[in-house]
Amino acid sequence: MSRVHGVELRALADIVVRKSQEYLGELSERGLTEAMIDAVRDGDLQLEQAMNAVFSSEEERAEAAQQRVEHLNEIYKMMQRLSVAGKNAFAKNPAAYHNFILWGKVRSTTKDEEQG
Repeated sequence: MSRVHGVELRALADIVVRKSQEYLGELSERGLTEAMIDAVRDGDLQLEQAMNAVFSSEEERAEAAQQRVEHLNEIYKMMQRLSVAGKNAFAKNPAAYHNFILWGKVRSTTKDEEQG
């Protein structure tokens, strides 16, 4: 149920309850009872509780999604810093930098062994 429709339905229920109570004397001749008014009021209360539960869970999901995004952004920033550090550390050896980025460790290359 959308928020708008739920809010509109609750507003309408409130109007019906107020008007029914206002005209209970006249409408009781047509079969309206206090129990009927109470049933509408109870239904409205149940609808309000259900809507609050939905809104609460939507907010919790949105907050959890935001936290995941923030954590992922932090991981990405750390990866960027590590990449820059690796690039600086292996500035003279692009192959070692390539290995550092792809496998997380530096493999010795023939060039490294020749350089000592």
